[in-house]
Amino acid sequence: MIFLLREIFKRFIQYGLILFTGGRIKSYVPCSTILGKGVIVGWKVEISRCCRFIGRHTFIHSDVKIEPSVEEIGEFCSISRGVKIGLGAHPKNRMSTSPLFYDRSRGFVKTTDYHDELQKSKTIIGNDVLISAGVCILAGVKVNTGAIIGAGAVVVDDVPPYAIVVGVPAKVIGYRFSQNVINELLASKWWTYSLQDIYKQYKHFGERG
Repeated sequence: MIFLLREIFKRFIQYGLILFTGGRIKSYVPCSTILGKGVIVGWKVEISRCCRFIGRHTFIHSDVKIEPSVEEIGEFCSISRGVKIGLGAHPKNRMSTSPLFYDRSRGFVKTTDYHDELQKSKTIIGNDVLISAGVCILAGVKVNTGAIIGAGAVVVDDVPPYAIVVGVPAKVIGYRFSQNVINELLASKWWTYSLQDIYKQYKHFGERG
């Protein structure tokens, strides 16, 4: 019986589908997405096949959707519940915003020119990014390393390294550290170190900035 369950699980992995038991709704992780060591994916998470990489020890909570515009998510990120990343906007400069007129899957038009443009807008999440509950990040946005996004924010522009942004639309309200410390952290690329080396630095970092 254990062997049979193991084989079924392997098939799900092969096709990119992971099902969880206990009455929970499944999460979808494509087999084309490279998961770093220690990545945790919670319930009701849907990751697009276009997302090629999720860095080590990144935690993704429940009810999270990662859209096709998302190219990669860095290491040591924390993504809370209800987050949507890479959402495409409806066209504002056309007679109608309805997808009936630009989405081939609706059966009316034969081209998907607007969708094709959206796919060129790559969304990237850097390393050590904290994305709080209910955040929406639009397609084409780059959230740089160390940023914190407050709960319920709608992010329409790039977020600088170690910035703290909140609101609709999201605005920078401060930075986690002084610019000197930020430059030092970025130059160190500490997220590429081993966990042991990171922990040594973490203990000695203290309250800086």
